Amino acid sequence: MKAPTLSFGVELEGLLVFHETLLAPHVPAGLRIKKDRTPQEAYLYGSWPRILYPGWAFEDSRGQLQPYGDEPPQIASKLLESAENLPSVANGKFKRVYGEEQKGASDRDEISESGKASMDISESSSDEKAIDERRRQDQWIVKQDISIASFTPEDKYEVLTGPKFANVSDWDTWGVEFISPVYVADEEIDMMKAHTTELRRHLETPLSTIVETKTCGLHVHVGLPDNGKMPIEVLRVLAFITVMYEDQISLIHDEHRVASREEPIMSNRKKFKQSPSADVDRKFVDEDEVFSTFLAVKEIRRRIFFDAHASQDQAYVYLKELLCTSKQHIINWLNIDGKVQSKDKLLEKRPPTIEFRQHSASFDAEVIEHWVRFCLGLVRLAYELADAGVSCFSDIQTWDDELDLRDLLDQMCLPATTLRYFRDKLGVAIAERREPVVPIWQVEFPCS
Repeated sequence: MKAPTLSFGVELEGLLVFHETLLAPHVPAGLRIKKDRTPQEAYLYGSWPRILYPGWAFEDSRGQLQPYGDEPPQIASKLLESAENLPSVANGKFKRVYGEEQKGASDRDEISESGKASMDISESSSDEKAIDERRRQDQWIVKQDISIASFTPEDKYEVLTGPKFANVSDWDTWGVEFISPVYVADEEIDMMKAHTTELRRHLETPLSTIVETKTCGLHVHVGLPDNGKMPIEVLRVLAFITVMYEDQISLIHDEHRVASREEPIMSNRKKFKQSPSADVDRKFVDEDEVFSTFLAVKEIRRRIFFDAHASQDQAYVYLKELLCTSKQHIINWLNIDGKVQSKDKLLEKRPPTIEFRQHSASFDAEVIEHWVRFCLGLVRLAYELADAGVSCFSDIQTWDDELDLRDLLDQMCLPATTLRYFRDKLGVAIAERREPVVPIWQVEFPCS
């Protein structure tokens, strides 16, 4: 099957570092910046799972603390206003939800009966739809990302060094995400590079910078320009490739990459593990050393290429459930049919895409280009092999068959510079004898 023209978009996560003078114009009425906290305040406000106050907060007239909302994205949007070669930048808007059960008022400083600030910040369904619409209007969107860990006061003194940060107490940080418009591959890759170069240049000022940490990522969405679904036959081949080569692809990535401050990035292989043998005598086995192994390759093929569904819609749902339970996986398959379950459990229609989330954060245009081309190359290869179906990669019969990422790279028809880039990264990983980063349940029995 010949690969059609593809489209792509990127999401660049980073930690925005900003001086107090940039924040001051955006402080909401009735609030003031609170830089330091007493031990009691740190105890009350520092342990909420989704509302962390590692740096500054806002304080109201009652002495209650509140986290940032739209203020850091507003700072970033202001910095990018003068970027001549960047499409218009929109600030993603958020609804604010209050109360222990995320119910209640629209007033920002609502406080729970316990005296603790109980505000959670989340994107509403309408916010996400608006972002999809803006992407189609050739706009970049900047929004806050509370999954990114901000710097603690100790982090600031350790990381923010040099003359620019002489008075480090005047600086704070917050996670932000820059969402690109949709580009057409390959003719608009140079445009994407120009945009990301301009983005980075305008974020680096005497009063600001952007920092890449291990909780930040570079995500690439691949889809079709007409917002149609990729054929299920193509997605099955892509699934088989990425499942079988997951270890090898992990070698070209940062081994410290995590999905957020709360959870590691997850494997797409979880449904392909098998439980330890029931006849293992537990009395003579260290439980910490016994883990699940994979199903046979033949069985993995059978599950991925299973084709006895009542409808095409069910085939897409089956593949999603087989590979992905949340978007925090190496590859997010949840939107392959353009139907995503919102926070209120309703199915929403969006442009169908496959999202590659494994790459660590980068604002380097060359690095972004190479990863975009890699993702596009994988999808195109899946199209080319779609007619083979379950027989694709027929040389892979067992887990003992040696898989080499260089063989896969050669089949992806990548530009010479990109091919050399990934071969060099792979060479470094091999020279360092780095083992593929795999979740603990993937490690094989030492006693088998």
